[in-house]
Amino acid sequence: MEHYQQVEVHCGPLVATLRYMPATGRVMARAKLGLVASVELSKADGSGIDALDAKVSICAKFQGKQLFTPIVITKKISERAHQWDLRSKSHVNPDVLGALPEQREGTLVVTVESLGKSVSEEFPLKILANTEFLLLPELWGMLASYVQTQDPALKRLREQVQELLDTQPASSGRQELKNLAEACYQVLGQFEFQPDHSANSTAATNISITAGEESWQVPVVRLRTSGEVLRQGTATASELVLLYSAIAAACRLKPVLVIARGRLLAAVNLEGLLNSAVVQGKMKPQNYLRGKKLLVFDPVQALNRVPFEKAVAEAEKYFELAQGLVDVCSHLENHVAELPINESIEGFDAEEIMASNCALPNSDGAAEVVPDAAVLADDSSGEQRQITENIEVLEQIEAPGKDLKVDNSAEPPHRVQDWQRRLLDLKLTNPLLSLKTKAYKLELRQGMLAELEQLILAGHSLSLKDMKAIDPFDRGKGIEDATQLSDQTLRNKLLDQHKVHIDTDRSTYTNGLNELKKKSLMLAEETGNANLYLSLGELTYAKAGRTNKAPLFLVPVKLERSSKMAPFKIKYDGEGEIIPNYCLSEWLKKEYGLTLVTLNELPEDNLELDILQMFTAISRELVEANIEMKVSQTAYLFIANFSTFNMWKDMGERWEKFMASPVFIHIATSSGRAFLDPNGDSDISTLKTDETENILPIAADGSQLQAIVAATSGRSFVLQGPPGTGKSQTITNLIAANLMAGKKVLFVAEKQAALDVVKVRLEDIGLSKFVLDMHGTDNVNKAVRNQIKAAIDAKYSYEPERWQLRKSRLVEDINALQKYSDAIHTPNKLNKSLWGALTLSEDIKRNDDAKLICLPSGYAQNPSPSPDELEGLVKDVAKNWVEPGLLARWEGFDLSGSLNNLKEAALNLSAACAELAETSAFDQLIASELSTSKTSEDLDSFLAVNQKQLLSRPQREEVEDTLALIKTVVSQARSLKDLLEALLATYSQAFIEIGDLDQLEQAATQARSWKLGRRARRRHFASILAGSLQAELAVTEQKKLVKTYRPKKVMESVGQMRALRIQMAHILDQLDQLPELKKRLMLWDNDFVQRLEDFQASLELQEKLPIWLWDAGELAELRKALRQLESSERTWRELTQAPECNLGGQELKTHIDQWIQRGQQVEQDLPKLRQVARLNKAIQVLESKGLDELAGYLKHQKLTPAQVEASLELALCAQSIEERLAAFELDNFYAVEQQELTQNTNKNWQQVRDMYRQVLPAKLFEARGWTNQPDQDTQQLRMQLDAKRNSASIRTLFSKYGQQILNATPCVMASPASLATHIEPGALMFDLVVFDEASQVTVPQAMGAIGRAKAAVIVGDNKQMPPTNFFAANQDDDMAEDSETINDLESILDEAMEVRLPSLMLTWHYRSQTESLIAFSNQHYYSNELATLPAAGQMPGTGIFWRRVDGHFMRKADPHYQANKLNTNEVEAKAIIEEISRRLNDPLTKDQSLGVVTMNAKQMDLITTLLEESDDPLIAEHMPGEGVAPDKTIFVKNLENVQGDERDVILMSVGFSKDPLKNRLPLNFGPLNRQGGQRRLNVAVTRARSAVVVFASFDPEDMQLTKNSAQGLQDLRDYLLLARDGVKTDTSTRGDRQEILLRDLLAKALRERGWQVQNDYGLSAYKVDIALRKPGQENWQFALIMDSKRWANLATVTDRELTPLFLEQKLGWIKTIRVYTPLLTEGIEQYADALTSHLEEKLKGECLWD
Repeated sequence: MEHYQQVEVHCGPLVATLRYMPATGRVMARAKLGLVASVELSKADGSGIDALDAKVSICAKFQGKQLFTPIVITKKISERAHQWDLRSKSHVNPDVLGALPEQREGTLVVTVESLGKSVSEEFPLKILANTEFLLLPELWGMLASYVQTQDPALKRLREQVQELLDTQPASSGRQELKNLAEACYQVLGQFEFQPDHSANSTAATNISITAGEESWQVPVVRLRTSGEVLRQGTATASELVLLYSAIAAACRLKPVLVIARGRLLAAVNLEGLLNSAVVQGKMKPQNYLRGKKLLVFDPVQALNRVPFEKAVAEAEKYFELAQGLVDVCSHLENHVAELPINESIEGFDAEEIMASNCALPNSDGAAEVVPDAAVLADDSSGEQRQITENIEVLEQIEAPGKDLKVDNSAEPPHRVQDWQRRLLDLKLTNPLLSLKTKAYKLELRQGMLAELEQLILAGHSLSLKDMKAIDPFDRGKGIEDATQLSDQTLRNKLLDQHKVHIDTDRSTYTNGLNELKKKSLMLAEETGNANLYLSLGELTYAKAGRTNKAPLFLVPVKLERSSKMAPFKIKYDGEGEIIPNYCLSEWLKKEYGLTLVTLNELPEDNLELDILQMFTAISRELVEANIEMKVSQTAYLFIANFSTFNMWKDMGERWEKFMASPVFIHIATSSGRAFLDPNGDSDISTLKTDETENILPIAADGSQLQAIVAATSGRSFVLQGPPGTGKSQTITNLIAANLMAGKKVLFVAEKQAALDVVKVRLEDIGLSKFVLDMHGTDNVNKAVRNQIKAAIDAKYSYEPERWQLRKSRLVEDINALQKYSDAIHTPNKLNKSLWGALTLSEDIKRNDDAKLICLPSGYAQNPSPSPDELEGLVKDVAKNWVEPGLLARWEGFDLSGSLNNLKEAALNLSAACAELAETSAFDQLIASELSTSKTSEDLDSFLAVNQKQLLSRPQREEVEDTLALIKTVVSQARSLKDLLEALLATYSQAFIEIGDLDQLEQAATQARSWKLGRRARRRHFASILAGSLQAELAVTEQKKLVKTYRPKKVMESVGQMRALRIQMAHILDQLDQLPELKKRLMLWDNDFVQRLEDFQASLELQEKLPIWLWDAGELAELRKALRQLESSERTWRELTQAPECNLGGQELKTHIDQWIQRGQQVEQDLPKLRQVARLNKAIQVLESKGLDELAGYLKHQKLTPAQVEASLELALCAQSIEERLAAFELDNFYAVEQQELTQNTNKNWQQVRDMYRQVLPAKLFEARGWTNQPDQDTQQLRMQLDAKRNSASIRTLFSKYGQQILNATPCVMASPASLATHIEPGALMFDLVVFDEASQVTVPQAMGAIGRAKAAVIVGDNKQMPPTNFFAANQDDDMAEDSETINDLESILDEAMEVRLPSLMLTWHYRSQTESLIAFSNQHYYSNELATLPAAGQMPGTGIFWRRVDGHFMRKADPHYQANKLNTNEVEAKAIIEEISRRLNDPLTKDQSLGVVTMNAKQMDLITTLLEESDDPLIAEHMPGEGVAPDKTIFVKNLENVQGDERDVILMSVGFSKDPLKNRLPLNFGPLNRQGGQRRLNVAVTRARSAVVVFASFDPEDMQLTKNSAQGLQDLRDYLLLARDGVKTDTSTRGDRQEILLRDLLAKALRERGWQVQNDYGLSAYKVDIALRKPGQENWQFALIMDSKRWANLATVTDRELTPLFLEQKLGWIKTIRVYTPLLTEGIEQYADALTSHLEEKLKGECLWD
């Protein structure tokens, strides 16, 4: 509605706003085009009136007549405005206009009434002449009425057309129509026409083009019909189009009028009808033209004798200007009639040709009809009539468009849907949907795009020139820029010189393209794809209130520049393919439900596709869709992210295939539950890591081996790899180990560099032919095919015997070193290891009052009683210890009873002894032959008996022979005593005498048999046995009875009882003459022999005692005294449990003396007797435990209770040391042999790894299943790979021959994008997918790879960079006020940890040559869990260095603000350039690789520019380019893209500085301010191998962080302080006493011998136990490594024994000294002496750092 004019009429607070057409005419009237578009009634602001009654009247007058029925509207106006659409109510009556040869004036009258007031205003209205045509889109269809197809004058022209056709070969279809159109063109081109007399008409003899050709850009033109042109003989260009259309229609063609800006063209429809009789729009008409549905040309060219084909070609330049199409025949048939032959516009009755647009809604309903008709004058009749016109409610002017969505019948999990949505950016901020200002347009003319495409795909480099770069020859013609060059000139430059102009001026050419180049290089490094494209063609469409241009096809290119003075060039960066813009295709489906087949179904072999034909096809599809879009032949150079489309497609269409992956389904459906690994649920950190079972091609530390073992076990987990911990070598080993296990491995990384590192390592170990690299654009199609062919054709072999020999030697060495570690730290039965026993022993010796006590030999092997019990026993002795003399006096006495009773008994016994000694017969008694008497009881009993019944001499003589017999019998009985006592201990007396021995023997024999029924026989045996045993034993459970008394043992006892019975029978037979005695002896018990002996003694005493010689009184006195002694002695013995005494002879005298003396001592010893009693008891317990030696020692060695524990521990340690040395054969330990073993192991490892390069590929070759001839499927695959034409794509090959490809190349390397491109989901299932740099891969991008494998190892570091969106709208990471915040994305690493996948961590750091480089991150981010080997000292040029410069960071608010220096610090940048130049020119540092890290992108760009502009040739040599090793180039990166890079020296530009106006440092440090900013800092400060040089323009103290809690800023300040003040070494000793004691003792001994010593030397988890150097030396010289628990806890032999070798190999130590524990057992002082002597010799001739 742009052609409507807006006017306002004010009546008080009421405002009427009218939109009307300022001109009308007869054609507009016939077309029923409304004169008034709309009216709006509203209240003026601030009127203060709630409701307002309003009335408005509208009419139009011409020559006193009403042009339409007057309109009256009444309405109560409230707060909001009210609007009505009046277009259908204001149609002009054509009869009122009449025939007008010239333009006239009319009037539009608007009257507004409100609040009793009335205001009327008139507005001018032009009334057009009959020959004038108003150029409104609504009237374009009326042009058809000017084509007079029925004019008789056309008959002759038709005949001429037929004559021309008759001269041409017959044709059909489109060609027939083209020939007919050309014939019409040729007839029109005749200069003269022959008059058609039969028609009685005057035909013109020639036609001329009017000099003043009308412009179709002005509102009004004059037109004549085709008949008038024929008759008058002159024509404008537009009228000539109408004439050609009349001729074409007369010849049965379908002419179409093409309305373009500034031109009317003729066209012939070669196909069906147009979508409508009139096609309007900025784009729709062009689709018909570009789709070649119409044959378009300019008929004027016919008069100029231009060949028809050329005229058609030249007309293409007007395609972009096309705005409308009019199907002449269709319009004449259905909508309008031809104008009469003799009149301009008479005689047609037009229908409405343009439906009224929708209008605004009016919720209040229709306006009221004016109740009293307004009276308007009618000039024709003077009569008055009443107007009762209802006004319809307006509808919305712009209806909402349809929201068509893609139909997805499947319903994936919500997370899968989310991933798919995030994989494809379908927002208009995506340059693939709407090209932005940073897209550089190439200056091309019609037809040049196809030529550009051919040159690019052929591999030619095209030079880019700015628009002002005009050749001197052309400039001499006055041409100032490329837009003024002719088409042919531009085409010649492109084809002959390979030059093309690009839409930049001279000022932006270098900077703009430099920025584009840098960004593409950065993207290539970060994502594996430069993402730089040359677009071919564009689709233009209107959306979101603006016109958007989306590229149609893409060609990957690279931007090059040989020098800073040379032009930029673009060159194809692929393999001859163009890529459809699939992103656009999907967006069209989503937004419009439109599927462009040409974009979606591009043939696989598109090398010979005609790009222009594709544009034509797309245009035709747009015609069919009848959508307002168009295709243009343009080309742009731009950056876009096109890599995720296939991932998006896979996730949307094939997500169900991914659900076969346990990890995928867990992440997709997990709601916080732990991952249940189908391959095991045990803690992966506890998996056995045996080096002998995991021989790897590359050295691996313990943490790496743990990960490899977990992966080969099929487990899925996260592997945290902090900076420099050997992720790539771990991944290499992990891949190799899984390949050896027969598994198929997918290795995925987004960065090409990450894949390349692993690829090179795999090549180093011989696996190059087994790895298929599909990453990036350089490895598709041809490259991948060649890799597969090479893998299939490869053959390998190795020597199995030699390999096995090498491997067995290595295993033997590893086991020997492991055995040593076990020997030092494996505890014995006392729970003491050699290390622990030695440590504790030394600790006790130096810190406790301990005495070395003796333990039984072998106690450590069999600690009985237990140490705890033994400690209690020894403490009992110590607590009650008395002097040895006191103990000896009371030894053997039970002193536990009442001491008063004891004292009384002792005194009574002493008195009895004294009384006996005083008897007159005492001396005779002692001197008699009673020395053989046993006890006082025997003597007293004998005397008491024989006092009355003394035998007579004859009686004694009668028993002399009996005494001899008794002696013989006693001798025989003594020989049976032990046997009888032993049998009686088990068997009953009755059974021994008379039991059924045969029955017991038979039962035992049967119980031993293993025949059937053994259990029953054993039960029978138990029952028989129970009857033979002692009563207390017989009640034992049968099962235990049989177990205790084995049948074999019982059978032996039966034999013994038989022998005993025989001998006893013999003894008893000899006593037949002494029946009384025999009767007494028949009882077989333990006293049997004793009774015989007692009887013998009685006989002997009777024989020896000359009792008849004694006085009866003396005898009575003696007997009384003896009885008293016996009574006292018995009492004493009962109280003290003293042994029975012999009261005969001199022994009695001795006892009496002792008892008298004891009676004297009892009062003196009485206070200690209770203690003696307890001591005796304790000693007896020790002796009962078999510890007689210990008991004897403790009797004579005073040991306080406080000394017991330490003394016993000391004894246990001594025993353990001895036992451990013997158990592990270390008692003859020789350090040199152990060192040689370590060296040999290291050597054997290297030999095995060297041989692995042959063995590994050979074993994989064998695993294929064929060695000579491939199987049939593989042969077919091989033939496909050789195919030159119609070769299948890589994706097709994987779908058909996936298993064969994996058999040949079981390891596939890919980026997430290339994986999605080449391997269809479900085509293959890998055993394992390994993700590297997973912290930088988003979850949606990773899930496709995870879904293609059974298990996943996700490698990364969640303390480093999260994924970065390099395609955000604004990627500058500078000040918040100058840039847009970019939020971190979620990484697959974070997600895997969130869903609780198990996790392992690599803990050995290898990158830094000095620990200070990693110490900051180790402390701040890794909880000091990283282990690094400490250098002997600060090597020259290593560490962190501070450079304070007086730089200034440019901000917008700066007084001297310069836009081109915004967010840069020029002083710092120049200081860094000087540092780079100095280092490259210094012989000591020239070989060090260099990198620069900045805090923002602008500073990065500035430093890069300064490097490129530097005059230093060495800088130029080290800039990225051909011939420069990638790891030797100088890189310049910012925090966002430096992860994964490393250099010897990193120069860090902080950039920021104080605000000069406020004299403070703004705390806006870009990405460091955001959450997770510390992760970026961690990446930046860990890139260096040797040194970091920090350039800063402020001091660390300037960062006042009281109001800013961002962790990134806190850490930055800490790091700057560290850089300035240096790393503070912690010299404090840590660890428990048992861990550090031996170290401290040895250190002390060495310090006493003149060495400078530092314990626990190092900044990480790994420490040198003792660092040694001679006084005056700057660096440490010797590293002492001890067998501590910390050493033993290292996971592998490699960690413990081989890793420390690097200390002297790479870190400046003269020698690494292994302090072997067995040598310390000889004494630390002695070891210190020997070590000092050895090191003194080592230092002779040695030097420190040069």
